[in-house]
Amino acid sequence: MNQTKQANQVIRSGIYQNKSSCPQDLASLTNLLLQDLPSYTNRLIQRSIPLTLDNAIRTRVYMVAAGNPEFNPINTDLNPVPENLNNPLLNPSQGNNSPENSEMQQVFFTTLNREYQGNRLVETQEFHRLFLVQTNQGWQLALMYSRSRFQQILTPPTDSLNSAVGQAVKIWLRDCQAGAINYSEQ
Repeated sequence: MNQTKQANQVIRSGIYQNKSSCPQDLASLTNLLLQDLPSYTNRLIQRSIPLTLDNAIRTRVYMVAAGNPEFNPINTDLNPVPENLNNPLLNPSQGNNSPENSEMQQVFFTTLNREYQGNRLVETQEFHRLFLVQTNQGWQLALMYSRSRFQQILTPPTDSLNSAVGQAVKIWLRDCQAGAINYSEQ
């Protein structure tokens, strides 16, 4: 048997399950995302630290856990999506990535971060709300807001679409759509 036939048999047998898209249901997608989010975020954080910085000066922050997803939407004026926003994910008339429907799906989850400052360990909890849109190219992150809690102090919500966590979510969604995330449909 030639190598091409062998490779095709291996692929059909399920040894290599290269999926071409992410799970379509939000709960399955979110559970997979939250499993991988700490490693995706930590890689982004580490890449952003200049190598020239002395280790004694560097603040080392790591996401150690992500979980507790909730799918109950908060009341916003963004459902249905307003026509006047410039984000092509939020305005179906713009861009190639038009939503299959204009209703955004919301996901709330928490993360636990550890920051090492010299010999001191500081733990912070973060609260994130994602606004996802199902497009013809799969799930896309449209908006993201986050809050942090250190001890008993809770910060106000801020736009975190371009934060390390926001970027990690975008990269994970891209990888999932490319078939790089292993999952099995139930």
